[in-house]
Parts: sequence; C-alpha cells; structure tokens
Amino acid sequence: MATAIVTITAPDTHIGSGRTLLGVAASMVNGDNTASVPTLGFDEGSIVVTGTFGAAGNVAVEASYDGTNFFALSGVAGTVIAITAAGLTAIPFLGGRFIRAHVTAGDGTTALIASLLLRTRSRG
Repeated sequence: MATAIVTITAPDTHIGSGRTLLGVAASMVNGDNTASVPTLGFDEGSIVVTGTFGAAGNVAVEASYDGTNFFALSGVAGTVIAITAAGLTAIPFLGGRFIRAHVTAGDGTTALIASLLLRTRSRG
C-alpha cells in the first residue's frame, strides 16, 4: 500500500461565491490511498474517479479526525460510498477533519485517478 501524492490546485473562482479546493491523485493501484486532504471550512464535496478499475476495483471515500485512523463515509442514499466504475459521486457531508480516497480492491491492471472537489456553500 502506498500513499498517492495529492496535487492541490488554486481555488476556482468560477464555481460561485463559495471557496473551493481541488485535489488530484494519479496512478493509484489496489491498496493505495490518497494523502489526507483537510476538510475544515468546507461544507460538501464530490469525487471523480477515472482510469482502469481492473477486476473488482473499488474506491472508498474515508474521513478521519486525527489523520491516522480513517473510516468509510456514507453517500446521499445513506450507504457507504463504494465506487466501482468511472464517474462522479457526491459527498454530501464532510465528516472529520481529513478526507481521502482509498482503493480497496482491484488487480494488476488497476490504475486510477481520484479527484476530490471540496467547496463551501455561497455565503451571501
């Protein structure tokens, strides 16, 4: 298991009047997770996963209070977020102080890119 470096981009001023942060981690394989991304000050987010999932590839979205012990987050429907195909998934509530993506299954062909977008709601 390795920790994939997360490249943080400057806030996007075209998304609205709230604050945003985009973190992207590439070349993730089975067992990898992204580096921890701080969530304090953000209200909600989404994750886009692209690439090759391989056999049984799965990405979990996890949160932590201490940056060490991570636990699975639930999605809009109240079920644990388990991403098994490329696409966008909403993260309606950012629990904890940190968030990360974790590749929990796959095979030798698994090669994924995870992009986490965090944002605040408009404040005015």
